[in-house]
Amino acid sequence: MWATSPAFVYSLFANLKKREVQLSWFSIVLIALVVMSHGSTGFAQFGYRFAVDFYPFILFLIVSAVSKVKLKWHHWLLLSVSILVNLWGVLFINKFGLVGW
Repeated sequence: MWATSPAFVYSLFANLKKREVQLSWFSIVLIALVVMSHGSTGFAQFGYRFAVDFYPFILFLIVSAVSKVKLKWHHWLLLSVSILVNLWGVLFINKFGLVGW
């Protein structure tokens, strides 16, 4: 998950004193406990596909962490890397058929 979306690192900087941030982390943990108990990891998928269930909460945490500061070069860098990694995954899996080798 962190390899396919490095910008998610900013979710770790959300203010834990805020109630909505605490509830988001609580929701992420609860959802993760359920989806990670599934028997399959989705080995033929790009990234951890079951994590998509709690991505909205992570995006909320990112917005709450980054909204208080002016966007700097490292924010744009990690966002760009996230986009490029996912573009690479889509192209190589869907266009070049590099799955299951």
